[in-house]
Amino acid sequence: MSGKTYKVLLIEGDTDETSLVRRTLGGADGSPDRFEVVEAVRVSSACHLLDREDFDAAILDLGVPQGGGLEGLARVRAQRPDLPILLLTSLHDEPLAEQALKRGAQDYLVKGTMDCFLLKRAIRHAVEKKKLTALVERLLDQDPAARVVVDADAHVLHANPAAEALFGAAARDLVGKPFAYPRDSGSVTIVSPRADESPAEMTVSGVDWNGEPARLVTFRASAAARPAAADDAETKRLEGIKALFTRRFNHEMRNIISTVKTAVFCLKDAPSGPLSVRQARLVDMITRNVDRQARLFDKLGDLSRFEGGRLKASREPFDLGALLGELARENGSGAGGVEVDVASSAGLPQLEGDADLVLQMLRALVDNARRHARSRVTVEASEENGGVRVGVLDDGPGVAADKIAGLFTSFSGLDRREAAGGGFNGSLGLTMCREIAEAHGGRVWADAGEGGRFFVFLPARPPAPKPAAPRIYVSSSRSRPTYAAEAP
Repeated sequence: MSGKTYKVLLIEGDTDETSLVRRTLGGADGSPDRFEVVEAVRVSSACHLLDREDFDAAILDLGVPQGGGLEGLARVRAQRPDLPILLLTSLHDEPLAEQALKRGAQDYLVKGTMDCFLLKRAIRHAVEKKKLTALVERLLDQDPAARVVVDADAHVLHANPAAEALFGAAARDLVGKPFAYPRDSGSVTIVSPRADESPAEMTVSGVDWNGEPARLVTFRASAAARPAAADDAETKRLEGIKALFTRRFNHEMRNIISTVKTAVFCLKDAPSGPLSVRQARLVDMITRNVDRQARLFDKLGDLSRFEGGRLKASREPFDLGALLGELARENGSGAGGVEVDVASSAGLPQLEGDADLVLQMLRALVDNARRHARSRVTVEASEENGGVRVGVLDDGPGVAADKIAGLFTSFSGLDRREAAGGGFNGSLGLTMCREIAEAHGGRVWADAGEGGRFFVFLPARPPAPKPAAPRIYVSSSRSRPTYAAEAP
């Protein structure tokens, strides 16, 4: 079976490390892929090579002499923005590597912990990860709305052409620079020395960028400055872009996650001997993160089905107490130092609906609570007003009253760790909770106060589904517009 040849630029000033990387990439891992290594002992030499040759990936030692560290990473990225970059770092340089990931590197490896399988997997993963980032960048670049992606420290990661026009600056002059903007969505005025003063509506939403939390800041012309018809067309176009991106992103990332999970399984099976304590700890860390990402991509896939009221819930009798019992068993280990207590009143009424979806909703609420809890999550269920109310309470930071409205909207949910500053983070699970509750004739909400306080109400007998609204087709004539309605 023929494999792929990966041409890798190794930027490393230590000949012993260079030899080690060469030997590691030359080892057998059961794959037909080949790895061709080209060496550069300093960043300036690497930039000359990048001018003349094409590479699939680069490996940069953060400690390389003469221009290493974040400055070296910036030079390589400026030379080849599309090149996936992996970092080599010592144990004491891991904080620096974390900063480098926010500046555009795809991954980092700690010297002394990599073997043939892990290094080759990291290169393949970086190449695929960069492809997905490039796909997102292309989608943003095609958008007529000005969009800027900023990291947690408010440095620009990407700016599309519309943002260049709005700010009167090239993307290369914006990326990596501090970006001062209000953390809450609202009306703003853009003032630029090279562009006209522009009133705009700004929205801020949480996104995942290159594996790290970031914010997407979008600027659109103020409503007073554009016709309503343009708003409708823009909304439909953006919804189409979001749906296309969600499908492609989910498909590609599922393939990557499957490969990584297989690799981790092989590592745990220890075909080359028992793992050391440190290796076992690293494998467990990889497993936890892979499982978390797999759940996220499941949510992304579900969201495309859940949004817009298209979710169809089956209508079968089910016992909520049994679902709560299953939830208690799943969370009985106290993982991560957080205890989950599940309690319910006796004689809860039987509900009607889709038990699998209701359990998924409860899991999402508990997952949300565990992420923010200090030590305890409490799940309470009781009969109320012809149905059942379930409360999921945690002892973490509470939610401010003025932030609750945005909690259950797509790609926009409050990160409670930054509640005082109004920071946002993606909340796909809460979005699905709203859709599932509404599909059962219920609702989900949050209360402000001490600790997280989330609730869901499900009626004992959900109302019959509302008939779909008729679709309206509009065509224009010279004299007046005409309308035609088609019944569902």
